[in-house]
Amino acid sequence: MNSFLSLLLFSSLFILTLSHNNGVARTPPMGWNSWNQFACNIDQDLLTDTIDQIVSSGLADAGYKFVNIDDCWSYKNGRDNKTNELIPDPVRFSRGIHSLSKYAHSKGVKLGIYGDVGFTTCAGYPGTLDHFQTDADTFARWEIDYLKLDFCDIPKKVQDEPWVYFGYMSEALNKTGRPIVFSICAWQPKEMYKWARKIGNSWRTTDDINVSWQSVLSIIDQNRELYPYAEPGSWNDPDMLEVGVVRDGRSLSQNQARTHFSLWTLLSAPLLLGNDLRKIRDPDQKWVFDILTNRDAIAVNQDPNGAQGRSLYQNIQGKIDRDGNCESKNCTRTEVWGRPLTRPTKQSYAAILFNRAGPNVDDEKFTQEKITIRWSSLGMPSDAKVRVKDIWSNKDLGVYQGSFTSEPVEKHNVVYIRLEQQ
Repeated sequence: MNSFLSLLLFSSLFILTLSHNNGVARTPPMGWNSWNQFACNIDQDLLTDTIDQIVSSGLADAGYKFVNIDDCWSYKNGRDNKTNELIPDPVRFSRGIHSLSKYAHSKGVKLGIYGDVGFTTCAGYPGTLDHFQTDADTFARWEIDYLKLDFCDIPKKVQDEPWVYFGYMSEALNKTGRPIVFSICAWQPKEMYKWARKIGNSWRTTDDINVSWQSVLSIIDQNRELYPYAEPGSWNDPDMLEVGVVRDGRSLSQNQARTHFSLWTLLSAPLLLGNDLRKIRDPDQKWVFDILTNRDAIAVNQDPNGAQGRSLYQNIQGKIDRDGNCESKNCTRTEVWGRPLTRPTKQSYAAILFNRAGPNVDDEKFTQEKITIRWSSLGMPSDAKVRVKDIWSNKDLGVYQGSFTSEPVEKHNVVYIRLEQQ
């Protein structure tokens, strides 16, 4: 083996054995990100207002601590001629990013920022390739707490060995000495869940989410088998929340939003809001606020054991074609998901009974359906006695032996329950 190949192999092995040893994100990060609602339409005032609202609304008290700036924050025409550092947009962020982090910290929350491992970001702003330590040092000096690193405009060398280049940023962040949550946004190249957990705190498992039920379902399915790879400090990231987001006149229904949030909490996903927090206390947004602040659902997400929920079984009745459309008079597709918890006891669990129905939101052939969970599917004795609490209604439903059957569940809706073995 020649010396170049030896060096390349050594560097690859070094990166893969490198631990992103920052001690943060021991539970899934919670906060807000600018992209889903605002895309590039961001400025200093929007971020300042969002910091104010995440605190004054009570969202920060519920656990949402990060306010994250996504793409388009920097000067598009290049870096500083002398230092080669990234520059905040001089018009939209005229007071600088450091002033925002100081303001966030003064309010008891944290600030995140966005970069790209390639030549430019997805929106065409300067990327980090060949500037890893410079950018890490800049972010540390600005007292940044969270970095999302994207995967656009990449040369073949990065496409072929993404773990090496994301590893460079992991190493650079570690060298700063500042604990910065490192979110790898590489859309699952090269089975990234097998390597990203060694160098980052979270990693994107799919393409971008959008404001549609089909997008939510697709992402759920793509994360179905990834539960072995999540653990404290390292999380599968199915992308940000669309609860309350309105873009191009589209939004999720209340049932869909509740289901979306329920499954993200059970999946131990980072909970990053995307809606306009300046409107979060408006009367017509009460249902959005109530979903996002449900303490029992958040407690499942933040349980210290870090177990990711998994699909326990599915039940399909009626004739459904290859596209998921109902071909008979009545069809149902129901699913049961679950995970162990450590709180309030080590014999606690959470489960979701999900009436998935079909892809057509208005298809009335899909009916309400009772759904049953068997305790044995969660590893409990088949005759165990279990106390059941409904997370969304906050009602104690009583003690059940062997199994629990819900009341009829509407399409695209869930029954979300906490279980305590007696």
